[in-house]
Amino acid sequence: MKSMAMIDYPYPANFLTPLPGWPVKEACRPLNRNPSKSQRKNVWLLSHMVSLYYNYTGTTKTICANPEKCEGPYAQLGDPLGWAWQSCTEMVMPQCDSGLPNDFFPKTCPFTIEEFLNDCGKQFNSRGYHPGLIRPNWIIHNYGDHFPSASNIVFSNGKLDPWSGGGWKDSNTREGSLVSIILEQGAHHYDLRGAHKDDTDEVKKVREQEANEIKNWIKQAKEKYSKL
Repeated sequence: MKSMAMIDYPYPANFLTPLPGWPVKEACRPLNRNPSKSQRKNVWLLSHMVSLYYNYTGTTKTICANPEKCEGPYAQLGDPLGWAWQSCTEMVMPQCDSGLPNDFFPKTCPFTIEEFLNDCGKQFNSRGYHPGLIRPNWIIHNYGDHFPSASNIVFSNGKLDPWSGGGWKDSNTREGSLVSIILEQGAHHYDLRGAHKDDTDEVKKVREQEANEIKNWIKQAKEKYSKL
């Protein structure tokens, strides 16, 4: 469901795996339409979500969600365990799930590095992983965390994207030539995808704004250097 939320576009797409338009709504439709107190029926309804993500086309004979046993939907992006290894070594991002009643994912909040190491060990100890490999501050040490001279950047985030929590700002704002744009109905890099006939009006306006920002940067640069 987390990955499905990331690619919750208003039209059919196959960025990670083939899915219908607005896949989260489609996945939740049976639960909303047929609420039940029967655990057996609820498990069946949840299986609909799994099947939608892993076998929307109906052509997959066997559903396998274990990347160590088979190729998953991320296989087209490279080693399915590549991102997991990165996040257990250099790209440490403190994230956790609140659990019930906020969501149905197991409660993992508050985030602790000890528990994170434990989870990484379960996945990678057999491959030589050990606590000495984790560098939780590597990004800051390597790239810094304060850029007072930064300019000409548009930071766009969509509220449908679980990764938006790591964005620069959580509202539309501007600081000099740094611009934050928030899409209410935006999934992962939705504004950077190609134009589609079913695009929302919101993303059309955002793309136009982004293009105008870039045009303005170019105009200002030309004016500045034409005087030299």
